[in-house]
Amino acid sequence: MTEPTPPKLAIWLLQRFLRVDERMDVLGDLEEDFSARFKETGSRKAAQSYWKEVLVALPAFLFRSIIWSAVMFRSHFILALRTLRKRKGFAFINVTGLAVGLACSAIIVLYVINELTYDSYHHDSDDVYRVISHRIGELGEDFASSSSAPLGPAMMRDVSQVDVASRVVPPFENSGHVLVERDQVRFFENRVYFVDPEIFQVFDVQFRQGDPAHVLDRSNTVVITDQLARKYFGDKNPVGQTLRIELDYDRPPVELQDFEVTGVVVNAPSNTHFKYDMLLSIETLRANVEEFEEAWGIWPPKYNYVRLSAGAAPEDVEMSIQAFGALANANNYYEVFDFQLQPVTNIHMAGLTFQDMEPGGNWYYIYIYSFVATLILLIGCMSFMNLSTAMSSTRSREVGLRKVVGAHRKQLIWQFLGESFIVTLLAFLAAYFLVLFFLPAFNDLAGTELTVADMNRPP
Repeated sequence: MTEPTPPKLAIWLLQRFLRVDERMDVLGDLEEDFSARFKETGSRKAAQSYWKEVLVALPAFLFRSIIWSAVMFRSHFILALRTLRKRKGFAFINVTGLAVGLACSAIIVLYVINELTYDSYHHDSDDVYRVISHRIGELGEDFASSSSAPLGPAMMRDVSQVDVASRVVPPFENSGHVLVERDQVRFFENRVYFVDPEIFQVFDVQFRQGDPAHVLDRSNTVVITDQLARKYFGDKNPVGQTLRIELDYDRPPVELQDFEVTGVVVNAPSNTHFKYDMLLSIETLRANVEEFEEAWGIWPPKYNYVRLSAGAAPEDVEMSIQAFGALANANNYYEVFDFQLQPVTNIHMAGLTFQDMEPGGNWYYIYIYSFVATLILLIGCMSFMNLSTAMSSTRSREVGLRKVVGAHRKQLIWQFLGESFIVTLLAFLAAYFLVLFFLPAFNDLAGTELTVADMNRPP
């Protein structure tokens, strides 16, 4: 007959909370009791009794283990601090090297995350598209981000999958230097666009003042950002005030026009391709350019954005708008002219179109920066490990003495891990403050508006 054995799971559970020097006694007593009960009552009741004794004893062992762990942690922590205080040069070099590596990597990672999350902050951003022009002619194939002015209203009218459409049109001839005047304050602005009122349904724009549904209903109305409100009005309420704006419609006269400020919005985030400071009502453009709604040409640049119904397939929408390409190619200059949909979240990194609002991102830079961040972090970690290893080799006498006085291998391991944990924690704290200190300079250099909070932004 085989020798009965207690439940293995109960033995494993009990061993987790017993000291090494008491395992033999406690487990031996329980095993003797189990063998006696096995002979009297059988294996099932003996196992039940064994489990009962383990579960009754477990809380006391668990409580003692927690108290002992806390005492040992405090002891290891104090020992680690004393050791680092004794070796100030080693601690400074290790903390500084790791902190610089972490800070450099963190700033690069923030930049990469910013590049990869362009325009993803809009609600249901996967449903938002820009209409681009695809052309094939004598000079080859190209894609233009500009499309026809009548296209947006036509898509709203004829394509059922389009929930809402809006146009964004830069001033025809002076988009890079629009003169804005109020009293004696005069500046040139370069982020000025005519937009349909529906733009606030396509993109998420946070309003400080004004009703998004009506701020651009009338001609000669303008919505400005917080930055421009402070620039031209200081602490005064800008809504209802007048700005004089010079717009060149590619026809005389070019003169200052009065615009009523009807709304104030939060500054455009840095991770959007559509950066704006002033949004003018498209009714103003209609009033000054009579043929605007009938001209199917894509020059000067005009941008059409659409928000599709949930679940709508962009391929079906593209098929529905093929006929509009013939209207834009009325003179048959191109062999092929059609309109395609480009996801708004892909615009910055696509790099396929010209006439864009701003230069796009570059995947090569993303790969290079990611590699550099990884390399810097690896160098910092390797330096940390090499210094720690070199320093530990000089402490063989200390380790020997501790073993002589009864220190276990696990205790020595926890002591060295505690020292490494303190160095790493100090390095993380130093890296955090280094990032806070150098991030403004990096933002000025790279033209970004990164913050430490952006680290939580999903790519």
